[in-house]
Amino acid sequence: MADYQGPSVLGKVLIGFAVPLLSFILMAAVFQKLTAGLASKTLATALSFILAVGTTALVITIIQVANRRFGADR
Repeated sequence: MADYQGPSVLGKVLIGFAVPLLSFILMAAVFQKLTAGLASKTLATALSFILAVGTTALVITIIQVANRRFGADR
């Protein structure tokens, strides 16, 4: 594979794997900080997890729409 002359897939790999993972980690930390004032730590953790998963799903959807719109998959 060292002599392969095709285009690099590094950008697609980073966008496909690293961006959603990093967005989840960042949003989990942010939402955990925002929900720290709740009475129950279990509720704060569950709520921050659910919000982080939702935000990550939104990021993935935005990436897919941008790929379709701007032809990044072609």
